[in-house]
Amino acid sequence: MARLRAGSCLLAKRLSEAGLTQQDLADRLGMNKRQVSNYATGKIKEMSLTTAVMISDIIGCSPRDLYEWIEVPRGDKRRRGKTT
Repeated sequence: MARLRAGSCLLAKRLSEAGLTQQDLADRLGMNKRQVSNYATGKIKEMSLTTAVMISDIIGCSPRDLYEWIEVPRGDKRRRGKTT
């Protein structure tokens, strides 16, 4: 199986596809809009798995659909952010 790392966050695109705003999502999550905006703009590189699952349930996608996924070549030790 290939090693993967999360690339760009696709939250803004997924929200648009679902017809929701960042504020709609923040309200449904009980979260501050700034936090949602930070995910959508990449200021927070990776959301927790729990947050990804909650967002996915609201917008109707898989947690995997919230990010681009980049195959990491064997021997490449670089890691981006924490894994959750």
